[in-house]
Amino acid sequence: MNTRTWLAAMLAILLAAAGSVSAQQKDMGQPLERRELAKLLPDRVFLDGEAPTVQKRNAVGARMEDGKVVVAMLVDTSGYSADYQQKYTGVLITQGPLYLNAKSLAPGAYGFGRKKSGGEEKIVFYDMGGNQIAEVTAEKHDDLRPATPIQLRDGKNKLRLYLGKFWIRISSRAGD
Repeated sequence: MNTRTWLAAMLAILLAAAGSVSAQQKDMGQPLERRELAKLLPDRVFLDGEAPTVQKRNAVGARMEDGKVVVAMLVDTSGYSADYQQKYTGVLITQGPLYLNAKSLAPGAYGFGRKKSGGEEKIVFYDMGGNQIAEVTAEKHDDLRPATPIQLRDGKNKLRLYLGKFWIRISSRAGD
C-alpha cells in the first residue's frame, strides 16, 4: 500500500470515528457553558405564591437531544416557613418535553424538593401552584467526587441530574 492510499484510509477511519462520537453525543443532552447558562437564569422564581432568590452559583443547564434547553437551579428559601423550605430545594425549567427516569414533564417550570421514603431518596416535582405532579426515585452514587449541591454529568451516555450524591436520568426522549 502506498503512502497516499494509507493516508486516505486513515483519514476515512478518523472521519468515521469522529462521526460516531458526534452521533453518540447527540444521543444525550450536552451541558451548557457557564456563560450561556448565566444568560438564562432569573434572579427570582415564582413558586407556590412566593418568589425565592435563585442560587446562580448552584445552577446547571443542558441543550437536550431535541435541541431544547433545560435549566435546574437551587433556590434560597431561608426566611420562609419550615414547610416551604422542606418542600422546595430548587426549580427546573424545561423548554421541551422532558423525561425524568420514566416520568414525563411537559414544557414549563417546576419546583422540586427531596424527601426520604422507606430508605429511598425521592425527588418530588410540583407545578407552580404547589401541586405534586411527579415523584422520582433517585439513585445514590457513593463515590462521587466532588459531590456538589447540583450538577449534570454523563452517566453511560445518558445525562444525569445530581443533587448531592443522588441522581436521576434526564432525557428529551421517552425510554432513555
